[in-house]
Amino acid sequence: MGNMQPKLTVILCTHNRHAFLEKCLTSLANQSCPAEHFDVLIVDNASSDATPNVATKYLSENSNFRYHMEAKLGLARARNAGLERTTAPLAAFTDDDAIPARDWVERMLARFETLPEDIVLLAGEIEPDWETQRPDWLTDNLLRPMSARLGWDTIARPLRGHEWVCEVNCCYRTEIIKRYGGFPEALGRKGDLLLSGENYVNDQIFADGYRSFFDPEILVKHFIPADRVTKTWLMRRSFWQGVTASVCAKYDLDEGRKAEYWQNVQLPATAEDWWSILDASNSSASVEEGCGLITNIGYMLGIRNMIIGR
Repeated sequence: MGNMQPKLTVILCTHNRHAFLEKCLTSLANQSCPAEHFDVLIVDNASSDATPNVATKYLSENSNFRYHMEAKLGLARARNAGLERTTAPLAAFTDDDAIPARDWVERMLARFETLPEDIVLLAGEIEPDWETQRPDWLTDNLLRPMSARLGWDTIARPLRGHEWVCEVNCCYRTEIIKRYGGFPEALGRKGDLLLSGENYVNDQIFADGYRSFFDPEILVKHFIPADRVTKTWLMRRSFWQGVTASVCAKYDLDEGRKAEYWQNVQLPATAEDWWSILDASNSSASVEEGCGLITNIGYMLGIRNMIIGR
């Protein structure tokens, strides 16, 4: 790359998934954007598999690829380690089990050229890459907890209050995300645990008047393993989402900010309601409703300090 400053750094955090990593790195090596305009920082988060060997191969073949071993386990720590080593004006994130489209970087750079300075976060669409057949009960709304198919719109526009960003396909103005301290490491995922607070820092940024933008033509494919395409996994994911919300509220208090507690939290009212949540024959609508109730249960237990461990 010589001495040219890249316009964008792709921060790719990975942990013990070298087979997926190869596919992702291949897609990044084959981007339509000239290599001198962006670089790829592979953050190896304490992997014990062949990840370093895979990284070494791609570093030898691509002058705009870099590698960092982050020994402290944690997705937020890995992302922050990437940010600490990023000087490009833009910092993009994707996952090791994702495959960005060939024009992914090119479209991000082009879109930021059109955006006002107060839009500091850009999100794209996420297409599911199924390991197994999609079941009939799995609605588009239920894909969002799997980090797939946000579906906020078919046109590019600023995101609205109830809409969020998935870190598998997003890009920040580096200066802004660093100003807010990056991703809170007390809230991030560690290994395979489902507790995640990745959107917490975004909420802090938006509270100060900054905005985000959604472009459905900025695409990645995200692998959806067969073991996630179950009602049991969705229920677990929903429960821990509720716990995450309670942890974020407590984190606000610890940081000296006003905590935003949920209001009018609906819970199952009868024994039949409790059992129906776990009924394997539930319709799509019932699964969505059940996931909502499970999220509320996780939140209430978390607020009452009734969750032990992570």
